[in-house]
Amino acid sequence: MTFLNSAFALGNIVFEHSGTNRVINETWFTHVGVDELDPDKTFESEMKAALGTEDSPGVLDVYSSGLGWSTTSASPNSKVGYITLFPFQFALGGLELEKLRVQGDGVTMTWVSFPDGLFEKAFLGSNLVHEIGHWAGLFHTFTTQQEPGSCEGPGDYVRDTPVQAYAAHLKLSAFDTTCVAQDTCPNNPGSDAINNYMDYAPEACRTEFTPGQFKRMRDILSLYRDIET
Repeated sequence: MTFLNSAFALGNIVFEHSGTNRVINETWFTHVGVDELDPDKTFESEMKAALGTEDSPGVLDVYSSGLGWSTTSASPNSKVGYITLFPFQFALGGLELEKLRVQGDGVTMTWVSFPDGLFEKAFLGSNLVHEIGHWAGLFHTFTTQQEPGSCEGPGDYVRDTPVQAYAAHLKLSAFDTTCVAQDTCPNNPGSDAINNYMDYAPEACRTEFTPGQFKRMRDILSLYRDIET
């Protein structure tokens, strides 16, 4: 919680831990988040219906599962973490969207992604910050509405993040600590935001949100999750 709150502190966004529910369910652990094992998200919906907090879109549920990782390696289709829905998707109203919120809201992380875990040199806690950024309405800094690699369009809809054509991890390994920024859109102001939590960069590099990102999160948390910061 200390690491999490320090990442959001400059935006006056604070999280409080309300409890931990430890459940042993081998099927959920091995199937949830693995597309070929849970293609229609049956097991994910089952897990979240059983464990999730359904009463409020302002309560953040964080689930820890396998997501394709073992104690020694990751499968080709493994994930570090993900959200199923952005807040503005289910907040449009209607019973079907409310059902999607109940069954799909929250953040799901692989168990190896937390600090002091199996791959502690690669996973420092920034991936959870990244996924919570999505939960609060942020897109990737390398988002493009055109073809992949395009430097055109509104990007992530935040003015103070430089336009970025590709994720930083395409050039760097997860264990890289040099954190040298690329410039994938040289005709636009600024270099790629390698230090931004919403890039795909080594965790050691990701240390900040911009003021514009904090504003977008506060606005979306207020509008769609009824959270005032």
